[in-house]
Amino acid sequence: MVLKEHVLHRVIRVICSIFLLTLIAPISPSQSFASTTVTKTVTVKAANDSLYSGAQISVIYFSDGDISESFAPIVTTNSTGQATISYPADASYAQMFITPPSTDTTNAVEVIDLLTSTDSAIANVKLKTASIRVKPTTPSGGDAGTNTCISYPKSPISRWVTTQYRTTRTGAFGVNIPSTLNSSRDYLIELSPCNKSDYRYLGKSFGLRRASNGTVSLYTDNLYKTLLTPTSGVYVLAFDQGNVTGELRDTNGSPLSVADGTYIVIRGTPLLPDGTPDYSTQSAWADNVCSDG
Repeated sequence: MVLKEHVLHRVIRVICSIFLLTLIAPISPSQSFASTTVTKTVTVKAANDSLYSGAQISVIYFSDGDISESFAPIVTTNSTGQATISYPADASYAQMFITPPSTDTTNAVEVIDLLTSTDSAIANVKLKTASIRVKPTTPSGGDAGTNTCISYPKSPISRWVTTQYRTTRTGAFGVNIPSTLNSSRDYLIELSPCNKSDYRYLGKSFGLRRASNGTVSLYTDNLYKTLLTPTSGVYVLAFDQGNVTGELRDTNGSPLSVADGTYIVIRGTPLLPDGTPDYSTQSAWADNVCSDG
């Protein structure tokens, strides 16, 4: 059957109208992609298998589209060793950090990857025995800010395979150094300023060795020449002070306020005698700026 021309045009117009309405139709609520929240109950036990009361639990996560990572409110385990945590279901990474009180010199901090660990591993956490105790500080000896990053050995195969812990409080805490570390290899503990108040400082690497008899030794740097001496059983890990420090100011001469989610990178380039940049040499970079400039 052959359609008459005016009928054919009418059919085409109807089809086009339906197509355009389909394109501009609003998405119904059932089609939205809002994130849901994952909630889990965590039970913490001490290294001796007793239920652990008073441990702090922090969850740090990042979702696609976010400018920076987010911090869930810190919770504390109750008398039965339990606490409830939450994080978005669409998080691209989510880490749980467990910290015993500063008075506990026996149990070590623990780190759990919430996206790769089994439900059983998340719901039932047994703390390990602390091999050493460390305390992160500023160059002058003051307390480093919370969420300071401490990376310590995880695998015997390489110094670069580490567990990264984020502090939930100030003061000393225990770290478990795996008994599988190779006594003939050199390892590291790395201190990084992950709190905005500490961006004015430089991170530092401390050499670590584990002898065949289980003795753990720390060094003042990654050259493994000078042993770091503990103070009252605690290794003090201090940030380095940069060789060049300064303060960013606005056009009025006031300290520059850096808004959340704003990142500033400063580049230092040597100058030639005529005052032009010497791009043939290495440049110095600073990509951490404190919130007060």
